[in-house]
Amino acid sequence: MFVLDAKRIVKWPVDVDQPVDGGGTETRQFTAHFQLLPQSEIDAVFAGNGTDATLLNQVLVGWGGITIEDGGEIRFDEIRRAALVDIPYVRRGLMRAYIACISGVKRKNSVTPSATGRAATDAETGTKSKPT
Repeated sequence: MFVLDAKRIVKWPVDVDQPVDGGGTETRQFTAHFQLLPQSEIDAVFAGNGTDATLLNQVLVGWGGITIEDGGEIRFDEIRRAALVDIPYVRRGLMRAYIACISGVKRKNSVTPSATGRAATDAETGTKSKPT
């Protein structure tokens, strides 16, 4: 049964491609707690010259699995959220995860829709398509 819940919060995995020495990345994961917004509210963010950071600061309402080097978990608050969203490679992971979440894309699906509802291009997602 489908239950309509306008203020639903979903825990969703986020993959972060963290840069490492030598020109590569290592994929790290944490769980974001996303508030699902209606498409009209997402559209309004971008119509009003909002950015990815503007949207993420509205929809990222918690997290789990983010630690500091000594292993202690970092608690969620607005200041830490803004700092996390300000890291480009983390922001990219968060946006990809949120778009997949609101689009109903299962985690193992390789097509990432954009916030506008169309399939995102490789340039937008920073990925390389596999030849068909």
